[in-house]
Amino acid sequence: MNREQFDRWIEKHGRLFPGLRTWLAERGPDIEAILDAWIEVMESIPISQAELLTSRMLSGDVEPLDRWTMERLPARVIAMKQRLWSIEDLNKRYSPDRGMS
Repeated sequence: MNREQFDRWIEKHGRLFPGLRTWLAERGPDIEAILDAWIEVMESIPISQAELLTSRMLSGDVEPLDRWTMERLPARVIAMKQRLWSIEDLNKRYSPDRGMS
């Protein structure tokens, strides 16, 4: 995801989860350094993965972060990608007719 996509996603995520906005505001002048670091570690992640995490948090499938764990948001997005790779791999190996291959 590029910076423009990240900025759109983080803005939307912050509107849906106001605790993120509060947490970022509490960081004061460090906010830009934090966001720069987040985009750096998330640049290889497709925007769709970040959007999926937001959606899964809204639906209750994934526990939303609280003020004590908010800094882990990028790790959650990356973990979502890894989890989906595992599911895709499992789906490739599983056939309803044959079972596991």
